[in-house]
Amino acid sequence: MSFKSINGWHIIYNFFGIKIKKRYTPDLCHKLNLIYDTEEGIGNRVFGLIDYVNCTKPKQVNIYWDNSGWVTAKFKELFEYTSDFELNEYNNKEIIKGWKNKWKGDNTEITVYQPPVHMANNEGRELSYKDITEEEFEKYSTEFKKLKPSQKVRERINSINLPDKFTALQVRNAKDWDEYGREESMSKFFEQIDKYPSDTKFYLSAMNNEVSNEIKQKYGDRILELPDKNYKSMIDAVADLFIMSYAESAIYSYGSTFGELAFWLSEKYQKITIVGNDSGWIK
Repeated sequence: MSFKSINGWHIIYNFFGIKIKKRYTPDLCHKLNLIYDTEEGIGNRVFGLIDYVNCTKPKQVNIYWDNSGWVTAKFKELFEYTSDFELNEYNNKEIIKGWKNKWKGDNTEITVYQPPVHMANNEGRELSYKDITEEEFEKYSTEFKKLKPSQKVRERINSINLPDKFTALQVRNAKDWDEYGREESMSKFFEQIDKYPSDTKFYLSAMNNEVSNEIKQKYGDRILELPDKNYKSMIDAVADLFIMSYAESAIYSYGSTFGELAFWLSEKYQKITIVGNDSGWIK
């Protein structure tokens, strides 16, 4: 028999190949160990951290943050976190050996593999940014506000002169999503941009130069982007993340936790439009 956490709110018991799913809400714990998958992006990882911190109120958090896969920078190279608990980051897989089998009824220490990637309220209901209320945002965004950009990220943010008002524009299209059928037609983003007044400025967070050029060719200097952006740089990616959070309104790609994280990092409730759906996704 074995069991594991699913989305942080269920346990799957495996009795000789027969799986039984049972609702579970983690208790308060002293030590929380979070293990991220190599291919998880920044948004997934931060949501996993904040969600479990909110529901367990730990005194110490240890994170295994692999910086050799999709994410190529350490957590502390990207963020400053004024947490109410001790936060330790590990990047060597050997540390995980000491965390294994820490979840055997003793909730003073909990180890979670691939923690949940969406916010949930105290009852375990997912808080989707598509329909969350302003009151819920204010209540559950508190921990996000403790996350600040690192010095290197701040330097990149300060490298661009932003207007007083602008709209965030995040286009997630990239080759890694092709095999899942997730890429959306650029025309859908253009439709949403065209709904704004013709003098609206957009801060663009794209994942490659091809997408950036296509949008800039159509909208010219209405499109703002980090100067000399390195699309593979995690520093530049997190600079995008925080700049998007400064916008009053935003256009985000459906299914991307990156835009969703920008929403939760915002000081004020953002007015958002989401482009795309899962109708073409390969399940």
